[in-house]
Amino acid sequence: TATVPHSSDLPFEEVCAPHIRQCPSTNATALSEMGSPFIEIYSPCAPLGEGPSSSSLEGMLQRCLVLLVAIVAVVRFAWAVWKAMRTAPPPKCSLNEALL
Repeated sequence: TATVPHSSDLPFEEVCAPHIRQCPSTNATALSEMGSPFIEIYSPCAPLGEGPSSSSLEGMLQRCLVLLVAIVAVVRFAWAVWKAMRTAPPPKCSLNEALL
């Protein structure tokens, strides 16, 4: 972002003209004028245990976290089922059924 003082009353083309430059005609020219390009490299997404790992401790921590989340999900599901069974109305018996 460039700041050009005392230019708010001037047209865009006139203000920006000194700062605009032509794109280089070749890759070699671009490299000599601008230097090496910045390239971001991301590690690929891979299933747990198949991707690059910085240490075995990191992999162990990831597996423990997955196991913990799974256990919490199962416990919460069991709790919801148990609570639903406790709050359900008791089955109604008819007078024609034999008493035990």
